[in-house]
Amino acid sequence: MGDMAVCADGKRSWRCNLDRHGPRVQCPCNLPFMCAEAACGGGADYCCERDCSKLGGLRPCEGKQEEQPTEEPVTPKEKRPPTPAPLPPLKWIGENPGDKKLPLALCEGDCDTDKECAGGLKCFQRDGYTTPPGCDGLGEEAFDYCYDPEGLGLPKLDSIKINPPKSKLPLDVCSGDCDSDAECKEGLVCYQRTGIDTVPGCDGEGTKDWDYCIEDETTYAMELADKGIDPTDSLERCTGDCDKDADCVGNLKCFQRDGFTPVPHCLGTGKADWDYCYDSKEPELQDVDISPKSPLEVCHGDCDKDADCERGLKCFQRDGTKTVPGCLGKGKADWDYCIE
Repeated sequence: MGDMAVCADGKRSWRCNLDRHGPRVQCPCNLPFMCAEAACGGGADYCCERDCSKLGGLRPCEGKQEEQPTEEPVTPKEKRPPTPAPLPPLKWIGENPGDKKLPLALCEGDCDTDKECAGGLKCFQRDGYTTPPGCDGLGEEAFDYCYDPEGLGLPKLDSIKINPPKSKLPLDVCSGDCDSDAECKEGLVCYQRTGIDTVPGCDGEGTKDWDYCIEDETTYAMELADKGIDPTDSLERCTGDCDKDADCVGNLKCFQRDGFTPVPHCLGTGKADWDYCYDSKEPELQDVDISPKSPLEVCHGDCDKDADCERGLKCFQRDGTKTVPGCLGKGKADWDYCIE
């Protein structure tokens, strides 16, 4: 959590104003400079960047104005953390490789079973371009690669039960099946997934379509990366410029934006008006009806009061298409939606 900005109320977030924590007052060490151009957090927060030369310089402040150094500060060599070794790239050996090419080494494919992988390696079954743990790259779509489940030291997915009883709640990290963050231990969130998508920070496939508790998703936020306008390759998470969902790998979606609108679960500002692929873990706004007869679910509207929402939810009153906390999309102008 220490790699996020500090908000006026002391909370850490990349969406200080959007999440009603007040404006940003301090940037993290990895993005130390607060720029003068208010282009983050829905256009109300100052940007946290490594360089403010293209964002109006440093933000004006009281007292003596700080000057941005010409070179980025360097940690002394004796204290500089070691550079992690790059992950091995995925290597395509061929579909159903013959006995002469088996067993397959780390990050090699296509495998069908664990027996086709060398030593203690296992065959990572995947959909689309899901990256096997401990490997880098996209590889061949929907084909499977060998990976080392022990090399990462990650906790294994624990499939406890669908709709776990109260005696099993709250669920620990990498445990499932959860339906909401409230079913996970404090500090954890429920990672919603399709099929056997990789669960961040956990090892194994788990049960198909089950959801598991993980550390706060901001731990896995990535910097926005630019691959050019209309790139030919499918784009990974937090990468742009995409035009539609089909431009993104796997189950990622293309986040359409104006200016520097923050991309969910990604860091940085990227290029103005560029669109980026993101992992949608938040529900979309749903327009049900004005004054509906039955209580509304989370992110459903139009509500008028808390009593219009399911138990435990509140009616978020808004003007125009103001962002609804915990929900994606604009919805209908001046409609109100139920939130946690």
